[in-house]
Amino acid sequence: MKSLGKDREHGQFFEYRSVDTDMLAWVCERACGERLPVLLSREIWSNLGTEQDANITLDCVGSALADGGMSVTLRDLGRFAQMYLQGGRFNGEQIVPEDFVRACGRGSTPAFEVLYGPFLKHFPSAAYSNQCWVLDSEQGIYSARGVFGQSIYFDPASEVAIVKLSSWPDFINSEWTVNNFRACAAVVEELQRS
Repeated sequence: MKSLGKDREHGQFFEYRSVDTDMLAWVCERACGERLPVLLSREIWSNLGTEQDANITLDCVGSALADGGMSVTLRDLGRFAQMYLQGGRFNGEQIVPEDFVRACGRGSTPAFEVLYGPFLKHFPSAAYSNQCWVLDSEQGIYSARGVFGQSIYFDPASEVAIVKLSSWPDFINSEWTVNNFRACAAVVEELQRS
């Protein structure tokens, strides 16, 4: 991380970099004086009534890989998704601040379009906010995306969250990602007709 230079002033266009997620985890650890796995377990996971422990990959010096090293069961990830769908609440307890969760579905499309213009062809009001890929800033629809096709699709207005575990052959596949989100939107649309 020390070798990374400053590309631009803060507040200019958005560019996703996994290393920023790792840095965010280190800031959380430093601020709380505890390792990321302990923080996640105490502050989130243990409050969701999960059935299984989550696993977090550690690097060679024992640091958690926050940028893509967590694995959980489908049902437990569904509990996490439901908590976000309920504005950060689960079993009557506020686990994540509601304002933070609401902001996950809102972001700056102009800051996003500089590098992600092709994505805007499919999702014209897309953005990025609070570690989430915003698909529709106007409707507040967003996704938590992982590598190899993992995703959670959130449509809070429709009260629907869709969790998908995958094993794509490619780390990232833009076409499959777009099709995945289109399929999720079609499922929500069909549920609304019922």
